[in-house]
Amino acid sequence: MEIRNVTQFSSYVNQHGLASLDFTFKKIGDCISDYLRHCTCHRKADKERIYNKCNSLYVGAANLAAVRFKNQFLNKTSERQIVFYQEDGRLIAIATR
Repeated sequence: MEIRNVTQFSSYVNQHGLASLDFTFKKIGDCISDYLRHCTCHRKADKERIYNKCNSLYVGAANLAAVRFKNQFLNKTSERQIVFYQEDGRLIAIATR
């Protein structure tokens, strides 16, 4: 399984009830909500700033998920591993059974 960006990560966490594992996971959900609320604003710089903040949280959270919470994340999928990427394709971390 591949998670390729912060919105996919947030969706996976929310769908599988993993937000309570760590405060960072909840912060990402809140950050994405803020971003979606501001999508209608006319200031592109504001939207980019919020999205970049979400991405920064995601990089840390992906590393946390791959190490500290890998069993909880892997138990929610039948696949042998979850690979976390940044949006530009750079590898962040891999959680493997």
